[in-house]
Amino acid sequence: MKKHLLLAAMLLTATASVGTFSACSNEEIKPTTEHNNVGGTTSMSIQFALQLPKQNRAADDKQNTQNPEFNYAGKWIGNDLIESVDVYIFKADAGAAGGYSLEKSETLDATKISFEQPKAGDTNVAFIRPKKGFKVDPGQKRVFVVVNPTAETKALLTGATDFTAFETKYNGVMTFTNAGAAAPTVYTDATAATAATGTDPFTVADHLAKVKNQGTTDAKDVIVMTGAYGEINVLDNVNEAATLNTSSPQNRASVTVQRAVARVLVTTDKDSYEVKGDDPTTDGVVETEADGNAVVLATISNLTYVAAQGESSLYFNQQDSDNPTNYQYKTPNSTYIPTGTADDPAANYGVAQYAMYDYTGLWRKHDNKFGGYDVPTNAAYNATLNNVVSQVQNADGLHGEFFLPNTHAFHDTDRGQSGYRKGNTAYVLIRGKINPKFVWTGPNQIERNWETSAHKDDDLFLGDDGKFYASAALAKDPTTSGNAAAAAMKVKKFVKGKVLYFVWVNPDKTSATEWINSPAIRNNIYHIQISGIANYVYNWNPLIPNPNDPIDPTQPVSPENPRDPRNPNNPDPQPSVPTDPTDPTKPNKPDPDEPPTPITPDQPLSLKEAWMSVDVTILPWQVHTLKVILQ
Repeated sequence: MKKHLLLAAMLLTATASVGTFSACSNEEIKPTTEHNNVGGTTSMSIQFALQLPKQNRAADDKQNTQNPEFNYAGKWIGNDLIESVDVYIFKADAGAAGGYSLEKSETLDATKISFEQPKAGDTNVAFIRPKKGFKVDPGQKRVFVVVNPTAETKALLTGATDFTAFETKYNGVMTFTNAGAAAPTVYTDATAATAATGTDPFTVADHLAKVKNQGTTDAKDVIVMTGAYGEINVLDNVNEAATLNTSSPQNRASVTVQRAVARVLVTTDKDSYEVKGDDPTTDGVVETEADGNAVVLATISNLTYVAAQGESSLYFNQQDSDNPTNYQYKTPNSTYIPTGTADDPAANYGVAQYAMYDYTGLWRKHDNKFGGYDVPTNAAYNATLNNVVSQVQNADGLHGEFFLPNTHAFHDTDRGQSGYRKGNTAYVLIRGKINPKFVWTGPNQIERNWETSAHKDDDLFLGDDGKFYASAALAKDPTTSGNAAAAAMKVKKFVKGKVLYFVWVNPDKTSATEWINSPAIRNNIYHIQISGIANYVYNWNPLIPNPNDPIDPTQPVSPENPRDPRNPNNPDPQPSVPTDPTDPTKPNKPDPDEPPTPITPDQPLSLKEAWMSVDVTILPWQVHTLKVILQ
């Protein structure tokens, strides 16, 4: 006999977003897939919960606990909008692969759902009540759901009518498409500009998450959620009141879900920072902060941020790793480690990595200052849940950037045994503008008001002597600042004064010189608070694969035969010069006057020096917060 399955209410709590679906109508919903068309006499409900981390023995990386490392601050109920829910109901069927076959699938749209977040009378609970029900056969059931499904999630699961086929897809790797082709994971200047004006997802994570009504008081997160199936034996002759009973409900299946993405946001103590040090105009005298005589060398302002190197695919439903005692949750590319060679640190960090990681976020809001979201000021920062939640306002830049999870093998003390490297770990790139207090513009000529001068947006050149110059030629001229060794000096070019800083989204140590691991897990919010900037080191971004051939394509890459630095996918490329100034069709080479980059993709996460400080906090959202000094 056909039974009546009622989708009950969904509750989302701060710890588990727990809930129950209950129908308030016996009106039949016409299903997408229905194999039996007879009446029913019993009711069934489904309980939804936002999935908690596994609570067995803590894995080495401690991501499977209810208070996951690192920089943990607490749990947050979220600010979600549930636009629809896809429900897939499988019935026991001995003749089907896996012992179950698809009995019915249905999409509950917004007209069939009422939603409260938080629930009236309980600030820790969000509440969803579908207004329709299903008719099903009695017997054993397995139920899958997808919250906020998209055309791509529907396509992923279409056509799988036996349990084995469906579970394989539901637990398998999901990749993304755009206009029938693989979704871009890199842009050029031109394609980024086109994408920014279009309606398609800009980053890979945008395929699964968005902020609706961004920048308004009605802003809400619309995020795909998945989880393990629920199982129940549906009994006959259970009425609606019995399945909705709050103390001892009958015919109620439990289903857990969690958000498929992670998010990261950045705030700052101040909108600009002073970098102090030795006065470059007093030869023979060394001023230090320790003795209280250090002078302001520059201010760093116009801070923006972007996120990159989250994975470009994901397990549609979170999966355990093959070594769960070390790291509980795997991602599709958990085992990839950029190793490099002595001649080429980026030897296995090339075009193939575009299929593994997403770099489109580097081009987000590329016309804003040096590109990216403005870093909002959070002067009253403290590492508490409420402080972080107050920053997730869903206004531009405050809501953060969504990205796909990224994990590797973990080791607490040995960088070599950890699987995390600079070229396989999600990072935040912070861009800023250098405003030097001393710029040599000619022989013994010093501009002391660069920030307000007519040249404030010109390129800057930093010599090995620690002095800024208006051109590389001036830096290498001994008469400019009296440096007899100027001609042999290395000179770093900061294009229009742009300086870069790198922060991993969830570093395991406080000091940048000690970082080893940085696991990024779905359903977590990572908050980075800039508390200081100590120097200006990075003038280009080596952490995006360069697809170019070496200068001599017939020979392997080596220090003498590097790749053409003009990486079209990198908005912050390596400074370069022509190999043949008379022939613009010839490749460029790295500027020989530039010092070697201190970052390569095969390196462990730690930095040789720490030039920026940050506080990081994580949000079930599980919330983490980290405070850092940018180095």
